[in-house]
Amino acid sequence: MAVGKSNERSAARLILLFSPLALALSISTLLLTSPPQACADKTPTEFTLTILHTNDLHSHAEPFREKGKVVGGMARIAHLIKKFKKEEKNCLAVDAGDIFQGTPLFTRYKGEVEVELLNRMGYDLYTIGNHEFDEGAINLAEKLKSAKFDILSCNLDAEKLPALKSLLKPSVIKDIDGQKVAFVGAITPDIENLSMRRDGVVLKLAEKNPDSPNYLERNGYIGTIRAEVEKLKKQGVNKIILVTHCGLDVDKILGQTIVDVDAIIGGHSHTRMPAPFLIERKQGAPCLIVQTGSYGRTLGKLALTFNSKGEIVPGRSRYRLVEVNDKVGEEESVKTYIDKMAEPLKVLKETVLAEAQGDFDNNWRFYRHDSALGDLIADAFLDAGKEEGVEIAMENRGGIRSRIDRGPITLEKIEELLPFDNHLACANVSGALLMKNLEHSVAGGLGGRFLDVSGLKLAYDLDRPAGHRLVFVLARGKDGRYERVKDDSSQSFRIGMTDYSFNGGEGYDFSGAQEITYSKEKLNEPLRRFFLANKAVAPQKAERIVPLYGKLNLALENRLEAAFKEHPYIEKLPNKKLALFSGTDLGIETIEKGITVPLQNAKLELPFMSPEQLIEKFKKFKRNDQERKYFCLVLSGQNESPENSWARIKYYAGVPFSAK
Repeated sequence: MAVGKSNERSAARLILLFSPLALALSISTLLLTSPPQACADKTPTEFTLTILHTNDLHSHAEPFREKGKVVGGMARIAHLIKKFKKEEKNCLAVDAGDIFQGTPLFTRYKGEVEVELLNRMGYDLYTIGNHEFDEGAINLAEKLKSAKFDILSCNLDAEKLPALKSLLKPSVIKDIDGQKVAFVGAITPDIENLSMRRDGVVLKLAEKNPDSPNYLERNGYIGTIRAEVEKLKKQGVNKIILVTHCGLDVDKILGQTIVDVDAIIGGHSHTRMPAPFLIERKQGAPCLIVQTGSYGRTLGKLALTFNSKGEIVPGRSRYRLVEVNDKVGEEESVKTYIDKMAEPLKVLKETVLAEAQGDFDNNWRFYRHDSALGDLIADAFLDAGKEEGVEIAMENRGGIRSRIDRGPITLEKIEELLPFDNHLACANVSGALLMKNLEHSVAGGLGGRFLDVSGLKLAYDLDRPAGHRLVFVLARGKDGRYERVKDDSSQSFRIGMTDYSFNGGEGYDFSGAQEITYSKEKLNEPLRRFFLANKAVAPQKAERIVPLYGKLNLALENRLEAAFKEHPYIEKLPNKKLALFSGTDLGIETIEKGITVPLQNAKLELPFMSPEQLIEKFKKFKRNDQERKYFCLVLSGQNESPENSWARIKYYAGVPFSAK
């Protein structure tokens, strides 16, 4: 993609401009990271604007404990905003959406607290995120009526909901120190797949451009935003900033294709960016993209210096993420308000259900295999659906909104893990319909639609095109044995999953499912019962979903030749460990435990046995169990244990069993 190439060309420059490491290497970096008084005198034609920004706060008003440390808290963010606004001449506070949903505060007050907090914290403008629709667009309009900040979105069509339409602005022009600066709001192109309670609010699209190679141009998404930018340019505004809730990947496309945009304050993908993403264009000045992560762990501070043409001067701009932790003071009035609203919820913090004997993290954006937390929640759904005959349970990762740290698991944690007003949908589906939706799960990369599962094991090949990635899917029968799921109508399985995904959320399609039922209780109730029944829980190794990278070819020259593609993690390892497995059930039997092997030119030497001995082992497996049709190779770091922990597998390859 053009953006990627642009970024590669500018990688060295990006490090010099924004990396703290370069402080000792370059005077130009000092201009970016030093306080304002340390900068050289500005020319009379330059103008500097400081933007304080957050995104994806998700109702995390109170500080919270994470990995043994206390982080976040909106009273602390308010303290920083107040402090920086006093220190900087031209300073605005901006939020890039998803202030709703994620803690019991939202469950109880439905957004009242979040809007009031942005008022009290001194925010100047905000763009709507997809989770603002979780209680419906009518509720959103009702809560936003009290907002004292500008509410931006140029690509939401609220014609059918006048109460919301009257509050929205496609853009706003701020007169700052005699300079006009425009801010344009935009929401994700996936809003109609992600938000099911929009009350008639839809995505506003421009005329489609079917000849464009860019899918966002083809469907008219970019055209809507570009039209708003061009309107502002015609009004004489030459400093334009997007405030988006689109995710980093979409922001890169916007920054590359809409050349008059100077910077993008982003959200939605929860991306923590210690340095801006710099896009250098063939035409026009560069564009900077920033994002803070999520939950108020950090506050972004972007000081943009513009020249007389309204173009950003990267060498004179500064950026940093300010950690929000217990070293930061709290704005007392904001803290008092939070404490007052949180008082009725204290019982949730004080009620302990179970004990976690390890950490269940929620870094699902980095897991191509199943996760311990997702497996646990899918197991809870399976238990909840047993009376309905459920034999397979699934949960989309975007529905899991927190993590579990070692220690007590409270009622509050249950509310944070599954905060949505979703219910368990149960249905009978054919093997073909199940396979179709599992293909959808693994086709979307590491986004929120990826399904963790219970009662299934599957492998998928990333080298195959989307829609054709499943290598095999195994379903657990009543006897505990796994059988292959066939891509036809000869089998029927009863599944249980969140009604959000079952009814089309994240683009799933279960049309044709039979005997559909819905539970009356919210999904966090089965999870509560699961913890009450299992007083101590420990993270289990990931062994249900395994990605395949590349192919193996058994050769008789005392080596396994692997047609591996580049893999950055493996390339950096000085030593590798090799383990061989065989079977239809992933890791069902170890052929040879991990030993150190050299990796040169993608050839793996096998010092532990000859190829003839290896083939004899495979033949033996085939004679003993006709169902064993796969063997696989697992590659990991020298000090890792691939045969015991699928969670640490870094490289995997598999082929159908074959021994001549």
